[in-house]
Amino acid sequence: MNKKIAIIASNGGLFDAYKVFNIATAAAVTDQEVAIFLLLKD
Repeated sequence: MNKKIAIIASNGGLFDAYKVFNIATAAAVTDQEVAIFLLLKD
């Protein structure tokens, strides 16, 4: 079973980054390897 998760988010603000972080935290709890790629705009 693949234990790697990549989360890619762009054109969002700080609130969207917080949601992505929550998803990554939940994935990490299930012993997954998590990578987050964010592009935040001003």
